[in-house]
Amino acid sequence: WDQVFVEATRATLDELGFVPAGRLEVTTEPAGAPVTVDGAPPDASGGWRLRPGRHVVRGEGPGGKAEVEAVVLAHRTTQVALPLPTARVTDSGGVLASPWFWAGVGVVVLGAATAAVVAADPFARDPAPGCFCVTTQGGPCTPCP
Repeated sequence: WDQVFVEATRATLDELGFVPAGRLEVTTEPAGAPVTVDGAPPDASGGWRLRPGRHVVRGEGPGGKAEVEAVVLAHRTTQVALPLPTARVTDSGGVLASPWFWAGVGVVVLGAATAAVVAADPFARDPAPGCFCVTTQGGPCTPCP
């Protein structure tokens, strides 16, 4: 009996020119982002009461805007999930991505390698092996042959 009454009431309202409405509810990811449907904000209950048909749902998140189309049916609640772009995190690589850092590392490594070679070569400090000079009280040293 209730269903018959509902159908009769709908038919009467349609004949009188009343447009049936549907309800649209939108959830966003991330939650709580601002959303409009056909440019209008939500009503006090957080949704939209709309004429049946296609409607444009727009939202804006930390990474940009998103838009979907929703089809609202008369006397029905349509639920739409609107995924929003997240903020883009760019990794510049910090100091390790800088060519200047790697140039500095190269200079330090080259300097250390050169110092190691010089320190390991006993002839680098004494060009004439076996020749040494002993003087008394700062006298002159005769060169080795």
